[in-house]
Amino acid sequence: MTRGYLNNRQKILLHLSQYSKDIDDILAPKSVTQDGIAKAIGIGRNNVPREIKKLMVSGFVRSKKLHVNGLRNKRTVYFLTERGMEESNKIKRDLKKLKITVIKPSGEREPMILKDACDKYNLSFIQCALNLDKNKNLNLIYLNKKIGGAYHSIDENLILRDFYGREEELKILRNWINSNKKILLMAGISGIGKTTLLLKFVKEYLKDRDVLFIKIESWGGVENIAHKISKFLSKIGAPKMERYLKQLPFSEDRKYEWNNILLLIRESLKNEIFIFDNVENCDENSKNFIRKIVDMVDSSKDFRVILSGTKIEDVVPISKLEYVEEIKLGEIDERDALKMLIQKGFSKDDALEVLSKYGANPLILKILSNGNYGMVRKFIFEGILKSLDKAEAEALSFISVLRKKFKLSMLLLNNIEYQTIYSLINKNILVEMEYETLSTHRSIRNFVYEHLTERKREAYHIMAAKYYEDKDVLEAVYHYARAGKTMRATMLLEENYEKYLFKRGGEIRKLAQYILNRYDDLTKEQEWQLYGIIGDTYDFAGMWEEALENYKKARSLSHKGDVEFNAKVSVKIADILGKKGKYTEASKIIKEVLKKITKIENKKIISQAYYVLGIINMKKGNTEDAKEYMLEAVKFAEQESDTESLGYAYNGLGIIEGFNKNYENAIILFEKSAEYFESCGNLPGLAKVNKNIGLVYYNLCDDRAEKYFRKTMKISEEIGDKWTLAHSYISMANWNMYKEKFFEVKVYLDRALKIFEKLNDLENLSYTYNSLGVFYAYLGDKERGKEFFDRAINLAAQIGNKRAIIEISKDAAKYLRKYGYAYIEDYEKIANGEKKVVAIVDL
Repeated sequence: MTRGYLNNRQKILLHLSQYSKDIDDILAPKSVTQDGIAKAIGIGRNNVPREIKKLMVSGFVRSKKLHVNGLRNKRTVYFLTERGMEESNKIKRDLKKLKITVIKPSGEREPMILKDACDKYNLSFIQCALNLDKNKNLNLIYLNKKIGGAYHSIDENLILRDFYGREEELKILRNWINSNKKILLMAGISGIGKTTLLLKFVKEYLKDRDVLFIKIESWGGVENIAHKISKFLSKIGAPKMERYLKQLPFSEDRKYEWNNILLLIRESLKNEIFIFDNVENCDENSKNFIRKIVDMVDSSKDFRVILSGTKIEDVVPISKLEYVEEIKLGEIDERDALKMLIQKGFSKDDALEVLSKYGANPLILKILSNGNYGMVRKFIFEGILKSLDKAEAEALSFISVLRKKFKLSMLLLNNIEYQTIYSLINKNILVEMEYETLSTHRSIRNFVYEHLTERKREAYHIMAAKYYEDKDVLEAVYHYARAGKTMRATMLLEENYEKYLFKRGGEIRKLAQYILNRYDDLTKEQEWQLYGIIGDTYDFAGMWEEALENYKKARSLSHKGDVEFNAKVSVKIADILGKKGKYTEASKIIKEVLKKITKIENKKIISQAYYVLGIINMKKGNTEDAKEYMLEAVKFAEQESDTESLGYAYNGLGIIEGFNKNYENAIILFEKSAEYFESCGNLPGLAKVNKNIGLVYYNLCDDRAEKYFRKTMKISEEIGDKWTLAHSYISMANWNMYKEKFFEVKVYLDRALKIFEKLNDLENLSYTYNSLGVFYAYLGDKERGKEFFDRAINLAAQIGNKRAIIEISKDAAKYLRKYGYAYIEDYEKIANGEKKVVAIVDL
């Protein structure tokens, strides 16, 4: 701010003289805080304490702590002493007769006495005094602006109506206004919301800045832009340009001296913001004029320029590129688009369907909300695609088959010239996502794709598939399937899907289902492979009923055609049935598989069969049989040199040793299992074995238990293995129970319960109920504890898990006795095998 006629201490005395009588011991206005004083007299907040201190030392000002209107906590506020009031009155008397110069909005200067100026223009005497410059000038434009706020000149037809989302873009704009990047380029296709976003930004975040917002029309011309700038500058107290233009002869052949006009603009600029919207409509003269204005941006003042349009080229001088910030405006966030459509009357399902087809271009969504689907096609063609040349249109035809963002190299390798690519980028048809990675708008992509001939569509999908084969096999599968190359798609999927299963199971399932549903020329072999793949995606996601349905279809179709595949999928069915507590049915299936052992060359399948059989027998309490089966699993895995199966087999042996309380041997076996899983990159197996190592340390009351449980949680969350994740929650709950951190116990048990209920995993539900029984017994709620122990035993009995019955009964007896429950004999009898348990209710 320029130096004023009064010094800062005089200004503070005048300002506080307005409030001394109004301050009481309850509530003070913000104006008498340090922040309020700084704002009122126009100095930095950091300068106020120094000036206040001098006034307090002189005895003019005192302070106290009071509640301040609008603020939560008490603040230090300041008021004048009697001596301070006398001093401020003296300053006022001297100022009333001061001869000043009033500068009117027209630029005219009028000599006056300060008091008379205040009376004539109905202004506050103190406001006028505080805003006198060092030459005793009172600028009415600046004073009125300070009182009433900044001036915004916005074309009349620009009205902010519906606005949704754009939080990230608004954050960028807010940061930009305080940065040293004084030129902002906002690019995007028609209808994407550039104008609306800028209006929102101006109205909500630029209230203290003078803004000129010009929407450029193709018929307007450079003279139209110049006159809008002149009127704006005049309104903010810089009328020279407007006076100059009025002096020109009023005729069609009048000549504008553009150098003079530009010089007048430069002289008038301080910290204004010029926004030129629809820059693509500029003719060459308008573009050159705007380029000259952009060139006025420098480091000495805070004048800023925003350029917005579908195509912004050659407007920023090369010398000013250091000042440029750029926003490429894409679709609004899908959640905001969904909210918009629902508020416009769409059901959620209809809104989701619209978004999948048309994307989230705000204007297109508004057109659709009025039911005008035909107008959408007209808008996309006339407003976006019509201006493309032949090479650009051909490139976009190929791009339309790509469903995700893609590398620049993909286009170059498919003979699309880089000039064409960058022309599409400049027109914002292509959007730069990150380094050499591109995307396009769904509305454009879908429109163009719909209008491709079948021949072109097939050719482009094959081109894309070949590109992706050594980069992203699932994407290659998608394109081969869309091109009708069913055999190739199925073979690639079957050979590669397992390495993508952890992160992209849902995508794999959709691809397999698409191949099954879209084509009718599949062989039986293809069908059972695809059903098996779909089953694996459901199995991994913990959706066991859906997994069983697809595995059974795969088993039925492969019964006569592929013995090994049939055996493999049968083992998977048995594994799920075992997890669900259906041990008899699971064991029967495994034994049927083992009858065909001589016909199965892949010994990995046999190893897995013995592993599942071992786990089932261990759960039934047959630990000796379980150990024999696990050793058989090791033998067959070694014959195949299969590290994954060896990992599972040694994990099973470790579980058995842990059950028999041979903890040292269990750790050795688990660590060996972990080495095998790490060597083959089997993260689900590694998560399971980490959990088992944690359980051994838990039984030893060793703090290392928590480290392994957390490892399990981290891996399981990363790969989406809900079943193992739920196990890790139970383990963490039990560990926190031991540490008596009861709040954490309940949180982890509730998480585990939610997952196991969704999986309908009766066995692990019984263990979760058991932990809840221990939890409530710990808290002294004996009745609640007994309720959960009984539910746990009942479930274990229903599925025939003798081991679980014994373990739960031991816990019930131990904890209910410890915390005062009198009736524990029945639990002890069950634990000792003296009393048989039959499921009370078929849950």
